Order: sequence, then C-alpha cells, then structure tokens
Amino acid sequence: MKTIVDTISGCASKYFAIWTTLAATSAFIFPSVFLPLVPMGKWFMMIVMFGMGLTLTSGDFKPIVRHPWPLVVGVVCQFVIMPALAFGIATVLQLSPELTLGLVLVGSVAGGIGSNVMVYMSKGDVALSVAMTTFSTLISAIATPALMLLYMNQLLPVPAANLVMSIIQVVVIPVTIGALLRSYMPRATREAARTVPLVSAIGMVLILAPMVAINQELLVSVAGVLIIAGILHNVGGLFLGYTVSAAFKMPVPQRRAISIEVGMQNSALAAMLAHVHFDPITALPAVFISVWTMLFLPILANRWRFRDEKAKRSGGVKRHTMTIKDTPETKH
Repeated sequence: MKTIVDTISGCASKYFAIWTTLAATSAFIFPSVFLPLVPMGKWFMMIVMFGMGLTLTSGDFKPIVRHPWPLVVGVVCQFVIMPALAFGIATVLQLSPELTLGLVLVGSVAGGIGSNVMVYMSKGDVALSVAMTTFSTLISAIATPALMLLYMNQLLPVPAANLVMSIIQVVVIPVTIGALLRSYMPRATREAARTVPLVSAIGMVLILAPMVAINQELLVSVAGVLIIAGILHNVGGLFLGYTVSAAFKMPVPQRRAISIEVGMQNSALAAMLAHVHFDPITALPAVFISVWTMLFLPILANRWRFRDEKAKRSGGVKRHTMTIKDTPETKH
C-alpha cells in the first residue's frame, strides 16, 4: 500500500529538475539566504550517500556476479569517456583553467544517484545500473583523484591526497555504513530506505544552491559557455556510452543502463569537492550540468519507454541500429 512518504518521495524524484531550478534561481536572487549553507555541503553529501547505502541489497548484485562483463565495460567507459570528453570540450570552448577543472571534475566522479530511477523509467537494466552506481562510487576514491592529476595537474595544482580522504569520508564510509545496516538490520532499515529519494533530492539541492549563491557575480559572464559545455558533456556521454555497449552487442536494456550511467554524473559530489579543494568558481559546471541532466534525462527515458510500448502494441519487430533514440528489440 502506497503511503504518504512514498508519494512525497516519488514527487521529489519526479520533479527534481523543478526543485533544483527553483533553488538555483532563488540562490541567485537571494544569495544571502543560502550562503550560511556553504560549509555544510560535506554533511549533506554524507547524508545522501548514507541513504544510497540503505537502498543496497545483496539481491541487486546477483545477476551481475553471474555476468560481470557489462559492469566492467560500463565502469571503464564511465572513467575513460567522461573525463576525456570534459577535457576535450573545455579545450575546444577555451574555458578558463578554473572552469576546465570544474568540468573535468564532473567527468571524473562516479555516476549520479538518480540514475537508477532514470534507468527504471527507460525500461533499462536496473540491476546493472545499481551495480554501476555502487562500484563507480567506491572506485572513485582512487579514480577521481588519479584522473584529476592526469588531466589537470599541469594547469592547476591538484591536492590528490586530500581528494582521496574527502571521497573516503563523504562517500565510501557513509555508503558502507548504510549497506551494512541494511544487511544486518533489514527490517528496521527497510522503512527508512523509502525516504531516500526525498532525502537525496533535498540534500543535492542544498549542496548545489549555495554554489550558485557564492558565485552569483560570476554567473552572468560564464552562463552561456557553461550551458553549451554542460549539454555537450551530458549528451556526448549518453551517446558514447550507448555506442560502446552497442559495439559489444549488449541487449537494449543494458545499453540504456550504461548510456545513462555514463552520461549522468554525481554533480552534487563534484560541486562539494570543487568548493572544498579548489576555487568556488570550479563548482559552477557541476551546477549547470545537474540542472540540465535532470531536465533532459526524464525526457529521454520516457521517449525510450514510449517506443517500447508502441512497438509492443504494434507487435512489430524492428532490428536495432545504434542511436540514442533506439528501437527496442523483442529479445534481449
């Protein structure tokens, strides 16, 4: 039976783009209201990641243990395609070193927390999506600092050791604690896990909006180029993730899961890391990409689901060709 908590959590996920846009706009108009929240970003992220841990169960990973290849391909794509794409876009658009760093940081973090919902909406492989989010999140403690050193150390100093410690503190430890509690106290944590979409939405908004407030004066001058960079990065990641998985002849649900996982980054984490370890302006790419992603991905997910339903009603079988607007196959 659906409870009020379920309804509110569902609305928080479904309309997250609206909440983010409203919060960002409010932070731009009334920055003084949000500035006191800036130092609390780390704690908000820890709460969000703890909630993610509470949602994990051993059953989520059984199909992946039997067939790990899609997970390996997806995670490798995530940490190869996205930072390289970010650096390439920043170079072509001639972004400043600070904005380049911010964009590469977005490309170097793990997959977005809301990606599992998007994969579910698109009729993709949810088990693969959950596994990719989890493993990329844990791997990011090493991968993210290493990638930042690789791409950015010649432009700006990268405190790799501090990045490692921050990610362990705000990501790995909370996720691990949440997962252990879910494993050893399943009955008690099951109800708490139902609030995770709501808590995650609130937490990410409270991380991103203060980044707008602290950079209010700079936003007008860089908004145009950041919008272009953010769209190119997200759509490019979606397309390339889909292309690679199609090249490995994976079934359509897995292609969709990998596409969304590769293209959707944990922008709130990138914004928090940018603020803690770099100039505040480096958080701006994460803010723009977060808003765009939550506007565009529900449209793409619903488009994919609609094409499935249309094909099912017509009873036709149309063989798949690699494109982000895929035609579903009847056998996976």
